[in-house]
Amino acid sequence: MGERFSDVAHNSLSGIIPRCINNFTAMAAANSSNQDNAISYIRGGISDVFEDASVVTKGSTKGTDKSYGIAVIKFSHNFFTGKIPENIGNMRSIESLDFSMNQLSGKVPQSMSSLSFLNHLNLSYNNFTGKIPSSTQLQSMDASSFAGNNLCGAPLPDCPEKNALVPEDRNENGNEDEDEVDWLLY
Repeated sequence: MGERFSDVAHNSLSGIIPRCINNFTAMAAANSSNQDNAISYIRGGISDVFEDASVVTKGSTKGTDKSYGIAVIKFSHNFFTGKIPENIGNMRSIESLDFSMNQLSGKVPQSMSSLSFLNHLNLSYNNFTGKIPSSTQLQSMDASSFAGNNLCGAPLPDCPEKNALVPEDRNENGNEDEDEVDWLLY
């Protein structure tokens, strides 16, 4: 089995991550008959791309095997903006995702909680907000994977409770009115 990864880290790329991330429709391949590694484009679904293709990443050629999907995605240290597409959860064979050091924002997609083979995740130093979706995989990641964002929930500290008590009303004497009821916000 060949390497199964997409590494575009440290390339000063910008823009949004396309929704079709889980279904690459074009991928660069090395033309093995040409010594200068001329690039040609393969069109079709992900299974078409991985049928006996040689992928050029960072100048080295890696073979692939049709029976396996992408296992590693490294998009770190670029200038990507926008949100991680919700359909990233469709990449069932993904083992490692690195979106660190970009300008991504929004919530961590709920669909990431279904990535059962995920053993490495780095979303650090972006602009993500909200609660980390609940799943065994995501909660088992090191807290540093989520550093530099506005995230909460395991493995980070708990999120602030939305159900805070309403301050008590006091009468003119500073005492509680006995005939009033304490209310909770829900």
